Amino acid sequence: TAPSLTLTWIHGILTSADYSNDRSEQRTSGSLVRTTTATSNAYVAFAFRPPQSIVKLPTDIRTNARYTVTSSSQCIQPVSVLTCIPFVDTQQKQTQLSMDTDFPPTFSAGLQVAYILNVQKQLNQKTAQLTITAYVSLSTSVGQFR
Repeated sequence: TAPSLTLTWIHGILTSADYSNDRSEQRTSGSLVRTTTATSNAYVAFAFRPPQSIVKLPTDIRTNARYTVTSSSQCIQPVSVLTCIPFVDTQQKQTQLSMDTDFPPTFSAGLQVAYILNVQKQLNQKTAQLTITAYVSLSTSVGQFR
């Protein structure tokens, strides 16, 4: 099943959310391996212009944020055993915020911040990653065609 909802609000604010769940079974050497994966997403996008007293920008700042959670588990059921024995149980959470704007006629600039948390429950282990990216883009043309 994969329900999804998208709403557009006043002033061009867009929100969406979705969920998917996948279950599979596979026989290997007589044993049964069950895999379950679930993913949830939430997203918001909008543009705004900060007050002129803070910063004078010629165009709006485009902003979007996303939050994703993915869980995955696997278990194996040997031929002679009645229960499925878990051997993989992981979860990943991702958060991302992006902002960018244009400086006509040739510049654009942006900032992206992302945080990822991985949890491997079967190993009692957590790892986290924070990424911050800033960029400036210059578009220009040089010369002329003949």
